[in-house]
Amino acid sequence: MMCLLALGGTVARGLCTMYMGFYANYSRMSVVFLGRVLGFSCAEENSKITPGNTALHFMLNCPGELIRVKFQVLDALKGISGDEAIVRTGGTYDESYYDFKADRTYIVFANKDPETQELINSECSPTSMVTDPETDWNVDLARWFKTNPPGAAIFGAISPEPSVTVHLRSAHSEWKTQTDAAGVYEFSDLPAGDYDISADVPRTGWKWKDIVGISGLKGIHLAEGDRWEDDFWGMPDTSIRGQVFGPDGTPLNEVLVDIVPAEKIDNPWEGADPPGDADCSQSRVCFYADEEGRYEFSGFPPGDYYVGVHLYRPPNASEPYPKIYAPGVEERGAATAIKLEGGQHLDHVDIRITRQLVVRNVDAYILKADGTPVRGVGLYVRDAASGMPIGLNSRTFVDEKGHAVLHLLEGSDYWVHVTQGHPFDETTCGPVRVHVSGDMSALRMTIADPNGSCSTEILADSHPNQ
Repeated sequence: MMCLLALGGTVARGLCTMYMGFYANYSRMSVVFLGRVLGFSCAEENSKITPGNTALHFMLNCPGELIRVKFQVLDALKGISGDEAIVRTGGTYDESYYDFKADRTYIVFANKDPETQELINSECSPTSMVTDPETDWNVDLARWFKTNPPGAAIFGAISPEPSVTVHLRSAHSEWKTQTDAAGVYEFSDLPAGDYDISADVPRTGWKWKDIVGISGLKGIHLAEGDRWEDDFWGMPDTSIRGQVFGPDGTPLNEVLVDIVPAEKIDNPWEGADPPGDADCSQSRVCFYADEEGRYEFSGFPPGDYYVGVHLYRPPNASEPYPKIYAPGVEERGAATAIKLEGGQHLDHVDIRITRQLVVRNVDAYILKADGTPVRGVGLYVRDAASGMPIGLNSRTFVDEKGHAVLHLLEGSDYWVHVTQGHPFDETTCGPVRVHVSGDMSALRMTIADPNGSCSTEILADSHPNQ
């Protein structure tokens, strides 16, 4: 049985790193249970549990995007008792939501908030949906470990380094091991006692953050059956810094600056989902310029890179500038890739915006075939060339008159969807292609039948019935 539990590596999800060894996940979480979702509520005082469809639906309508999920506990597997449990999810990026679905069953891995003792679950946890508890491998393993806890262990990752020697010492013994291809190590079947750990990490050309046991030994006390996680996180000691300037030469703030490896510049999102504007800084491929227009990318491996504005996402009304490559050209053929060497810190890689695009506020009217307004729907807008949403302006909702305002760029082409459902992600009309011309002020979309076919009319003024 134990051979099935050896750590085989790590799985990255956004900024999350999850160990593939099941017991590593089981041991680092304070609570594990099998449960069915009963409902959701906003995580504010005296908030009631309300039936609903998904965690995301409630999160988008809650203060701070923080919610509580109520479960019927079907099997208490670790650290929990009782027939029901409340789990918090959502909120800040460090507590990214797990999109639970109503009436579905999950094996839930949660930790306790050290101050409130609330159970916390995020997308970084190994929580997963369970179709049949009697055949689910994770449920079976959790039930086995509940009654058969192994000896103590110390494990972790040295990111992103394979083949690093890790040393473990007690008062009477000494052990050493090497990290595997994913940078993971483990010392298992240890007796209770006090231990020190250190690692022979590379120093030249690297910066190490949240250092545990690297520059000196650290005391670790293990009780019987304890699991202790020690991670060593490093990044290349490199950086690219500069400023963003507007067409008039003044610094521009709150502009998203992108960095793209040269080999991916033709298709930067190949094999990955683009981050939204809200999580750009955490994704490390984008940086919000500060109040003086300054930006900095650090920790990237040696290689050739392009730096600029709108290299990943299309221009939008919030940032009405064309795609720009440093130092300030719109055509990639005229741009030069930046060569970054190991241990190198490049300064004054400035970006000058060549021009500002014209923003046009377009009235949109969603009507039925008889001319009456459609209520309770949304509008979702994508850039026609790239197929990507247009940033923070990509979603809006119609009012009781079936009216909404779209903030679009003159001369650009878009795909416009009429959406419904929660969270307004089901297309009910369209998409239809719209070209924004100089005399355009309104867009009328008429839903012709329940199957979603619709017609589009471009208007020269904001009155839908002309």
